[in-house]
Amino acid sequence: MPGISLAYAFYRSIWAGLDILFPPLCGGCDKAGSRWCGNCQQCIQILEGDLCEVCGLPLERASTRVCSACREDRPHFHTLRSWAVFDDPIRKALHKLKYRRNIGLGDALAVHMTHFVKELNWDADMIVPVPLGRGRQRERGYNQVGMIAKPLAMSLGLEFRPKT
Repeated sequence: MPGISLAYAFYRSIWAGLDILFPPLCGGCDKAGSRWCGNCQQCIQILEGDLCEVCGLPLERASTRVCSACREDRPHFHTLRSWAVFDDPIRKALHKLKYRRNIGLGDALAVHMTHFVKELNWDADMIVPVPLGRGRQRERGYNQVGMIAKPLAMSLGLEFRPKT
C-alpha cells in the first residue's frame, strides 16, 4: 500500500490546526487535549476471536464458521464486520458525533479504524457510508457515518461514495 496521499495529509493537517486553535475534549471521557485520548483507545473492546464469516458476531462454537442465525436466515449482504463493541467509551464518542455535532470525532475515530480495516485484507474499491434518511439529513445537516467513512476512505486510498 502506498504512503498517504497529499489530499489526506492536507485533511489531517486541517484537523491538527483546528485542534491547536480550539483545544478538543476526548469524545469518550471529556479529558482535555485530544479528540480521542489514549486511555479511551485502550478501553474499547475490539471484536476479535472466532467471528461469524457473514455477520461478524462472536460464534457460540469455534467449530463452525457461520452462526446459527445466518445459517437459518442468510442476510442479503455478503460480509459485515464491526470494529468494536458498542459500549462506552466508543458509544459516548459516537453519540457526540451523531447528536452533539462533534464532527471532529469522525476523523479521530477513522485514524484508529484504518489498521483494523487493512487487516481485513478485503479487495475493496470504495467505501459507501450507510445512507441517512432525508429527514434526518436535513435535521442534522450531515451524515455522521460519512464523517468517519470519508477520512477512512482517504487513509486507505479508496474512493468515497456517499451516494450510489
